[in-house]
Amino acid sequence: MIEDTLRKHIGRSKESLNAIAKATSIDYGTLYRFVHEKRNIQVHIVQKLCSYFGLELKYTDSRIVAAVRRVAQSLVARSRKDFKHRNGRINEDALHQFLISQERLPAFGADENEREVAGYYDTLAADHKARLLRDALAGLAAGNAFNQMSVKCISEIDRDLQEFKNAYQQLEDDEKDLLERWVSKAEELQREEYKLQRSHCFIIKVSVGHSYCDENGEEVDGNRVTLTPILMRKAINAWKGGKEFAPKNIFDLFT
Repeated sequence: MIEDTLRKHIGRSKESLNAIAKATSIDYGTLYRFVHEKRNIQVHIVQKLCSYFGLELKYTDSRIVAAVRRVAQSLVARSRKDFKHRNGRINEDALHQFLISQERLPAFGADENEREVAGYYDTLAADHKARLLRDALAGLAAGNAFNQMSVKCISEIDRDLQEFKNAYQQLEDDEKDLLERWVSKAEELQREEYKLQRSHCFIIKVSVGHSYCDENGEEVDGNRVTLTPILMRKAINAWKGGKEFAPKNIFDLFT
């Protein structure tokens, strides 16, 4: 990461932290917290430090995609009918045509970091921009994918998560580790499926109860939940940290 590279350059520099702060017009306290407390800093400060140490700053594609996606979500949130179908679903084609036609990426409602990332996106070659834009808008397909699944509403997903949590908490530590490894593998498959099919319809069915016998003596499986690997991974990470987890919106299910 560029932040780690900058910390190494600062640590190896013959100049004091105070001298670097004065030379770059960066607040000394901000620079101190960045170096010693591993705090994040704004993009324009990163640019100043890169310039000071003669480093070339390039944003990762994933960071650009995230910024472009937020712009697209802002456009949809403004209820512009041009970006929605009659049924209310996102019109990705219209969004794509609008954004690719703009000389500059709209940056309304964006913070300083996002505006600077958007500015970097504007300088990219047309084919590179087009690829990143497709990736950014693809994440908005979750609304459509959600309807293509078993059309589970958020309340049903919350119920399944609670069932999954109860079962997860009863596992031994080695069983939890094994489950996490399987979920990680499944998440990789989900992302591969998306690359190949442009579809988020990838789910896992998990038994969360012991089997039992019915009145006829036939063995019956216990309860089962249906969740995406990405959602399962987010939930497990939250529980391991002693926190509760619930999807805040549709995008939490797939991204």
